[in-house]
Amino acid sequence: MQRQVFSYRRVDRWGYYGGLGYITLLILGCVIGTAYFGFWGAAAGTVLLGGAALSILGRQAQRMVSTVAVSSEGIEAETHTGRQVRISWEELGALEIFNKPTIQGPLKYVQLRSRDGVKVVAVNARLPGFDDLIRCIETCAPGVTKGKPTLLEWVSWF
Repeated sequence: MQRQVFSYRRVDRWGYYGGLGYITLLILGCVIGTAYFGFWGAAAGTVLLGGAALSILGRQAQRMVSTVAVSSEGIEAETHTGRQVRISWEELGALEIFNKPTIQGPLKYVQLRSRDGVKVVAVNARLPGFDDLIRCIETCAPGVTKGKPTLLEWVSWF
């Protein structure tokens, strides 16, 4: 199989970073706003809002890829945080397809997971060539398990 590279457009990548920045600033605003309620209000706001939101955002940034390369050896991906992930076809354990509701309607996501569950990458249907990527994966790894993410993982995408 010839190596194929799929990459988000620059506008989509900057939109993703802008969204992360906006949510981070929103959380900071909530935390600072709770400071008017005293130390305990700020502490509770930080723990409840900041910790949970940053955990979810961090998880998404670690999983979502900006560039995916598919070859005869496997999948090589670079996440939005710059982390390089390589999953060979023998290592690929699951192909999880699910829809995430958005303002523009449901958006299809695909999450690729290694057999040991340590390596996880995800792409969404906004990736140019998304359908071609799915066909490449299904062709190169015909025995891969298709499934859905757990409820906790699915909720963490919101």
